[in-house]
Amino acid sequence: MLKRTMQWARNRLFRTYFRDIRVQGIADVPGSGVVLYACVHRNGAVDGLVMESVLDNTLGIAGKNLTRSAYLRMFLGDCVSIYRHPATTAENKENLRQLKTAAVAAVNGRRVMMFPEGTSKLGPKLLPVKKGMAYLAKLTVKEADGIPVHIVPVGLHYERGFEFRSVVEIYFGRHIIVDSQDTKDLEKLTERISEAMASVAVQFDDAESQRRGELFADVVVSMDETISHRQACLDYGAGSVPQHVRAVFDDAIKGRDRHSLVPVVPIGGIAGVALELLLLTPFVAGAFIVNALPVLGGSVAARLLADDDNVITLWRILVGTPLLFLQTTAYFLLALFNPAWAVFGLVGYSAMTATGIAVYWRWKKVLAQVFNMLAGGRKEIRHSNVLAKEWLECGR
Repeated sequence: MLKRTMQWARNRLFRTYFRDIRVQGIADVPGSGVVLYACVHRNGAVDGLVMESVLDNTLGIAGKNLTRSAYLRMFLGDCVSIYRHPATTAENKENLRQLKTAAVAAVNGRRVMMFPEGTSKLGPKLLPVKKGMAYLAKLTVKEADGIPVHIVPVGLHYERGFEFRSVVEIYFGRHIIVDSQDTKDLEKLTERISEAMASVAVQFDDAESQRRGELFADVVVSMDETISHRQACLDYGAGSVPQHVRAVFDDAIKGRDRHSLVPVVPIGGIAGVALELLLLTPFVAGAFIVNALPVLGGSVAARLLADDDNVITLWRILVGTPLLFLQTTAYFLLALFNPAWAVFGLVGYSAMTATGIAVYWRWKKVLAQVFNMLAGGRKEIRHSNVLAKEWLECGR
């Protein structure tokens, strides 16, 4: 009961933190046999929790550096733990024991997922794939005793993985079948797994290409939120965007960091969006004020403790969640001693928080439009926006 309650709480937390979690290709996951999930690692421990929110009965494989903490284990959910860099024979044996536990669980119907890169990065490329998934496959084939074993590559893509209310896209790719012959050569099997994962990952040539591609996708999504940010990135990286559109866009975003506001301006004028910004700001500001403790605590922790942008979200959640619990507990205690607070305070707090979260992304988009309109280079940005809009309307 407690485990199920904790899972529900984690799912609610992540469904609130992210604006949407979109899933594609899950219908093609084999419905029979044993299935192992080889997931692209992007956003730290958050990746496992995102996967848990879309797959039932999961069993993750996490590094002991994370599972040593009782507090972190509450966020990680059900998992087995291994040494990321085993240095002794004893540590290697312990890893094999843990992987065998996972293999048995997979044969018994658990959805076992691993992040074979071993570490995460919101960078341009898939990181080198380690042999852990191949070892797990070998043990699983042995335990399956003739039952087909499938490895499904899973690509995770974050619209803006370092930002509150982003969108996550999860893409389940074409599975590979593994048998006892395949597990005789773990190097070759690891190469196959790496190729399968590369087929579902969004990859760029380098950091500069990634900066341009992601900012372009940001613009496209700001014009039509039904468009896949992942697909827009793939289109840009594959050269599907016409050269004249790319040239104008690249000039408009010169010197702009990928963490900056989305480079969009109101094509039809600033008056309407300025008014919208004024109308939305009180709701967003109110939500932040009544949640000042978790918002400020999580933001400060991310700024001070995150050594890369792939753990910003994790630090916000790790620090902001207990602060949110303390804050809401204090509000409820006030309600016990003050009936007026119970009626107006808690109802007002809940309504303000829900409304602020609901309109936050729209407010952020409008803020970007107004800011870019008032800043330098707005003509270039407008030109790039017009061309991107034409590209969308012409069927891409």
